[in-house]
Amino acid sequence: MNWARQRLLTLWSPLGLFLLALGAGLYLRLLGVGFCYPMLHCHPDEHYLVQPALNMMRTGDFNPHLFVYPTLFIYILLAVFCLTFLYGISAGLWGNVGGAVGKPAPFHVAGRVATAALGTASIAAVYVAGKRLVDRESGAVAAVVLALMPLHVAASHFVTTDVPAGFFCVAALCAAAAVANEGGRKAYIVAGLLCGFAAAAKYNAFLVAVNVPLAHWINPRRQRFFDRNLLRGLAWIALGFLIACPYALLDLPRFMDGVANEISHYRHGHIGHQGELNRLFYLLFLTGRGFGPILTALGVFGVITMIRRFRRRYLLLLAFPALYMLFVGAYKVRFVRNLMPVLPYFALWIGVGAVAALREIRETWPRLARVRSWKLALPALALALALPGGVAFTETARLSEKDTRLQAHEWIEHNLPRGTTLLLQSWSVDSLTFGKYRISRDSFAWDYYVGTDRLTRKYFNMQTWKPIKYREVKEAFQHRPVAVFEGCRENPFYYTANPTVFIFERDPRRPRVRPLR
Repeated sequence: MNWARQRLLTLWSPLGLFLLALGAGLYLRLLGVGFCYPMLHCHPDEHYLVQPALNMMRTGDFNPHLFVYPTLFIYILLAVFCLTFLYGISAGLWGNVGGAVGKPAPFHVAGRVATAALGTASIAAVYVAGKRLVDRESGAVAAVVLALMPLHVAASHFVTTDVPAGFFCVAALCAAAAVANEGGRKAYIVAGLLCGFAAAAKYNAFLVAVNVPLAHWINPRRQRFFDRNLLRGLAWIALGFLIACPYALLDLPRFMDGVANEISHYRHGHIGHQGELNRLFYLLFLTGRGFGPILTALGVFGVITMIRRFRRRYLLLLAFPALYMLFVGAYKVRFVRNLMPVLPYFALWIGVGAVAALREIRETWPRLARVRSWKLALPALALALALPGGVAFTETARLSEKDTRLQAHEWIEHNLPRGTTLLLQSWSVDSLTFGKYRISRDSFAWDYYVGTDRLTRKYFNMQTWKPIKYREVKEAFQHRPVAVFEGCRENPFYYTANPTVFIFERDPRRPRVRPLR
């Protein structure tokens, strides 16, 4: 009995709780990381990062020539892909770089592992930030919250820039905390460098740079506000961005065009992911499917606690999230994954609120003061995390199941004869046997049409924007479905996984429809 009690006390220690969070977070982020393998186009954005990194490995040209995203994560992927290539050589998967690039599926999985690693590293960074700015208990609770947060777990499975940006934003917070705690020259350099890296991971993370002047203002060692240390930190923000995204300067016209296109994209909208009052949309998502009511209440209580027991270093936990939410909510486009840079900060709010609530309870009811902290905290923490943790596990476990697109892929290979003309919706089925089928580029010239419910709904909303795509799916649904592979309902966490896939066979008795010119 004493041994079991000692074990529980060890687990409830901040370090023990953090290590449990780290292990659970790594497991959830690696679970199902190979979903859809060996298909390539299972997420609409992965190719924007994987393909430039593969091209760099093949050609030695480190200019991505496309600036939809900045290049830090592309260079990280390049390093990961070089290691994957060497492993593949030793395992006999390919013989040279050209052969490896021609078989990119393993690199997609390696890229997802890199994202999962950065997502797990974010858990460690949250713990460090909480320990430096508040206390170890708040940092440990925040680490558990981030480890089980469904949106963060989901985004850690895809080769996108969102989780890397979140990691560098919370790493910049750790460095800013070092500056605020009487940091010297090295602390300013590291803080500026990490803020630059955050902006070089995803453009909208540039607002994290506010942490440098704010931490400098908090630093008790400064003599005046405008001094060498502040200028040094600001200079390293720019240097950090250029180190990680050098072609922003070396290929300035193309970089400026890429940034301008992204701003225009977010201003004008994205079919299926746009709306008004987006600040309210993000807040409602976070309080509902993002955290749930209990964690939301703890987060609000954490903010109230920081305001009530005000210390200047708490501003580092509040300033960037407030500015960021105002910024991303001002645009017409709304992707919930855009919340990734501020999720670690919100986790810290929840950690502060949970620890403060426990202390308030013990002070309000003196009888509970004699009860050990873990006897109160473990059941409360388990209750608060039951809903988001259960969602994270069940939704992630589905990725380990056979994806409906793989089932459709196998059905086509076994049932359709060689030479059949197929029209494939984007992100439906790919990697078919080379040369076996004719892949149509004409929306109305096909023998079989392969589509998914999610993109079909999107096309049906494009009647005025993309009329040919609208007429394409409308025409397909007038023919006989020969196979339907039922998927799971769409959710904002894994919106690209396990769609319902349907295969239509053209009815020879129906005349072929031509698009309106």
